[in-house]
Amino acid sequence: GDVYKRQCLGTVDLMREKKAKLLKWIPFFTMLAILLAGYTILIFQISKDKNREVCIEVDNAVDRDETVGVEMHIVKSWDDKRKYGWDSSGAQYDGTIVNKSNYTLRDWRIVLLMPGKSHIDSSWNGTYTYEGNDIVYIPDDSIGMNVLPAHESNTFGMVMYSHGLMNIYRFQVIGYLDKQLTDYPLFYVMLCMTAVFLAMIIGNMVVVLRMRKLEQRRIMDEKIIIDTLQMLAKLIDAKDSYTNGHSDRVAEYAVLLAKEMHMKSDDIRFMRYMGLMHDCGKMGIPDSVLNKPDKLTPEEMDIIRSHTVLGGKIVENFTAMPGVRECALYHHERYDGKGYPEGLKGEEIPLLARIICVADSFDAMNSDRCYRKRLKKAVILEELKKNAGTQFDPQIAKLMVKLIEEGKVRCDE
Repeated sequence: GDVYKRQCLGTVDLMREKKAKLLKWIPFFTMLAILLAGYTILIFQISKDKNREVCIEVDNAVDRDETVGVEMHIVKSWDDKRKYGWDSSGAQYDGTIVNKSNYTLRDWRIVLLMPGKSHIDSSWNGTYTYEGNDIVYIPDDSIGMNVLPAHESNTFGMVMYSHGLMNIYRFQVIGYLDKQLTDYPLFYVMLCMTAVFLAMIIGNMVVVLRMRKLEQRRIMDEKIIIDTLQMLAKLIDAKDSYTNGHSDRVAEYAVLLAKEMHMKSDDIRFMRYMGLMHDCGKMGIPDSVLNKPDKLTPEEMDIIRSHTVLGGKIVENFTAMPGVRECALYHHERYDGKGYPEGLKGEEIPLLARIICVADSFDAMNSDRCYRKRLKKAVILEELKKNAGTQFDPQIAKLMVKLIEEGKVRCDE
């Protein structure tokens, strides 16, 4: 029946709600994962570049379009046959290195690619070593010469003797180029993505705060509605001293049944309203009939039964709560079609009215009435089982029995 369908649909709806909540977080966690991956790649690339030694070959010039420029000129020269023989020449070489890149050049050295053998007599701003015929110039790190900022230059020099005067034209600059974060295009991409991520967080926080305010307002509105309906329910129940608190209890049982059927949260909330208002038609029943301790005449029974029609009329314009009219009008219909006021049968009776019917009948059996004492738990369970499929929807009656047996609904002995 539609009770089983509603249970299945309710379960599906709950799964959809959970899935929807999870799906809301997917963009957030996806963006977070991308950011973490991006920054990991960026840090790895910076670390890799920082430890990667570069070797730049340059000619004897500083004005060419290269990363680093080196030039070395002979400032003065002389012959000195006494030092290295008849063709020995000495010269003072002054050199300049220019960092044309946008990066700091650190721990650098220059390899002077020599055309022949030579001998360094003295030097300044650094020291020299030999690699075969080639000379390696190492800047003096004690005065910070080994760090050359972007677009700056350093000077160095030496006095060198060789067999014949040598001009130096070719160099190798070896060192490390330190890039800044701003030198990586990925940094700007990550910066934009971080801004988007922060905007998502701020936007989500704004939405959450607004939703929280709306939820607080909804709770307050619901409290006002429930308080109002409870007040009306007490007015209804006050007409019959034996039904004091009846509407509240029916509402409670109806909510438990709705939850057991996995109905939507809105439907469960409405179910409470239905329970509170289901007997509103009793406002129009004379107290002499409603509280009569003796057996009612057929005419008086008709008057009592008319409370369903009166209730339907009272709430027929109450459109803010779907189903409230049907619950007031049809909660005394029977599943076998022998109820009132219209003799509806089976699933012709609105589901919410069938729920109220079971909850209402249980409370009637579990309460003292002017014509009898409350029934015992075993009798109530037997009545629910016996009348399942005749008076009650069999599935809803089965759920009510389950609630009683599990102790979720208490039977007063």
